[in-house]
Amino acid sequence: MTEPALDKIIAQLQLCIMDARALQLKMLVRLLSIALLEAYETKDKSGNDRNDGHL
Repeated sequence: MTEPALDKIIAQLQLCIMDARALQLKMLVRLLSIALLEAYETKDKSGNDRNDGHL
């Protein structure tokens, strides 16, 4: 997955979390937060893989 695609996913998840909080949907906030963390981990991992190739 490309980094710009991950950035879009992260931005969308952040908006969804804000909406879920506004609607007081606690379980949905938790699930979306987990998805957001995984998206950040994937982005970080893909960035590290690219950097490892350039050393």
